[in-house]
Amino acid sequence: MGSKGLTALAFMILRPLILKREKIEDTDSYFKSFYKILFSSLSIIAIMMISIVIITLFIPIWRDRLPSPEIMFVVILPFFLLTHGVIGYINLSIKE
Repeated sequence: MGSKGLTALAFMILRPLILKREKIEDTDSYFKSFYKILFSSLSIIAIMMISIVIITLFIPIWRDRLPSPEIMFVVILPFFLLTHGVIGYINLSIKE
């Protein structure tokens, strides 16, 4: 990921310590929505990983067009963060 990627991860890790915490009034609905968003994001990542394995094993023409597996696994973390944010935004906009 390089130095820029590690710096971004360090900022994401330190964010809860730097910013002021909000009081969660209804913890039940908060944790239910967080679980739903996390489950949806992980499902999308699992489908993506399974499709990559199927493509590399059964479609040899596309195998050369895909990056190496080492690069693909580095792409998974930013893709997970992106899907987690998008699904959370969609969930938030549907509730209101």
